[in-house]
Amino acid sequence: MNIKNSYNLPIRLERADYEKCVDLIRKEALSNPTVSAAYLMGGEWCPGISDLDIVLIYKDELTPKPLSNPWSLSEKANFIFTHRYLSFSQSSAEYFYFLYPQETTNLRLIAGIEHNFLAIPENNRQWTLAFILFDVLVNKLLLFSKFKKAPQNVRQLIGSLYSLVYTSWMVREISGVDIDHGFGQRIQSLRENWFALDESLAIQELSVLLEEGIVLVSRAVMELDGFVSKETLVNRNAQNVKFSNDKFAVKFTTGWSHQQFIEEFDKSLIWDSKVFGKKVESFRLLLPTSFSVFFQAYDQGEGEFSDIVRQHLSASREWNNLRSPDNLNNHVRAVNMAYGSSVASGGWFKIPYSYGFSAGKQGLNSKLFWKFCLLLRDIR
Repeated sequence: MNIKNSYNLPIRLERADYEKCVDLIRKEALSNPTVSAAYLMGGEWCPGISDLDIVLIYKDELTPKPLSNPWSLSEKANFIFTHRYLSFSQSSAEYFYFLYPQETTNLRLIAGIEHNFLAIPENNRQWTLAFILFDVLVNKLLLFSKFKKAPQNVRQLIGSLYSLVYTSWMVREISGVDIDHGFGQRIQSLRENWFALDESLAIQELSVLLEEGIVLVSRAVMELDGFVSKETLVNRNAQNVKFSNDKFAVKFTTGWSHQQFIEEFDKSLIWDSKVFGKKVESFRLLLPTSFSVFFQAYDQGEGEFSDIVRQHLSASREWNNLRSPDNLNNHVRAVNMAYGSSVASGGWFKIPYSYGFSAGKQGLNSKLFWKFCLLLRDIR
């Protein structure tokens, strides 16, 4: 990685720039009669590097009138924000901590009425964290190798690698094993000292941390595999099960290894099509057989998200009448409710763990384009 193929580098900003963005959101939320509450999420800002995470809760009894997009708030907001607001209906927000653990979210009310979110029962805690970790692995962490294949979005990469601090925490809570080995201190130090370093040296360190982060993610996979294999009956027939949609082709194997995963991942289709004017990211993932229990839980759930997962899972009969652990039910319910509220909003609400699905509609041309892309991905 070098400066020439890097973009969206940090710029010097002040804490006041972030506070101004929060104030603008607060004012807009308070003037919107359909907003029940607005929260700020996340830890201490590192001005010029951090983004802002905002959670909006809309009233059930009113048709939501979405806030304007965050990039339109101001010139500095256009730089600071890296993604849409997380938006929920009141009823789906009740299960918020089953999607984002309370210990990692640090919610602070900035507008509206304080909500009481359901707490994860202690006897359900490890399994809920395990399911959340699985969601994060598939939707984000296992995709880190893509950063080596394209021009580098530096702020996005710093944020993604910093999130591994929370990944290490979840692994410790689930298995009792520390997989960090000093990584958290190094990424934190890079964030704090970025502007004091020569830019080329900072990017060089970031490149080294990317390689280490990819290995750390593999450690998380192995620890999660160990936990699931110990705690439930692993269905060996799941090797015959596949999940496939526009974004993912997932299959399972026993004796999973980092090298096997990389070999499969390298067959992913990552393509910036100049002809079609589209950026394509369609990934091939190899997972431990034990992880099939999480797809099984979605398959056996009730709601629009479970419905669409079932449509993209092959050979659900391979579950052989095994039920996924009851401990997973609340997380499945939370994801189904959040996805349902996104569908009801016409796709305006961001889906927490999308697995490549969208609540919006695809046109015929887009469907044909993606059929072509999937053909390319699957024959590689």
